[in-house]
Amino acid sequence: MKIHRFLYTLAAILMLSSCSITDSADFATDEVEFLDIEFRATVENSKLIEFRNQNAWEAFWNEHIDLHNPAISEFFPEVDFQRNWVAGVFWGQSSGCTSQANHGITGVGLMNAKAFINTTGMPYTGACRMIVHPRAFLVFPKTVKSAEVRWGED
Repeated sequence: MKIHRFLYTLAAILMLSSCSITDSADFATDEVEFLDIEFRATVENSKLIEFRNQNAWEAFWNEHIDLHNPAISEFFPEVDFQRNWVAGVFWGQSSGCTSQANHGITGVGLMNAKAFINTTGMPYTGACRMIVHPRAFLVFPKTVKSAEVRWGED
């Protein structure tokens, strides 16, 4: 009896793993907007942070830069949190030339209002030896309820 349950479970996993979730009829990857933010955000570990409102967005950046400095806030992108939210994908610490790592996102798909963000392993950030914290910021419409990162291999 246990072997049958195991085989059924294994068959279900194999069937689900073969499903493509890189696109669906109600959501296209070209609907995802990347925010180009050059400011450093020293997030030490690989993680996904969801920013659902302006307070959370500003609190995060207040830890890393002074948003009240007029010179910096001029370059900081506005987000319409009434209609959207932001997923911050952070790879941790590396060495390179830049922290901008939008190219580390290899695909975005949607299943049941959940975004799946596929990534490379640690993205290439240049040949410099500076400590960087590669990250990408994606803007999703509020119709997307959550996100999950599928981390690639290094």
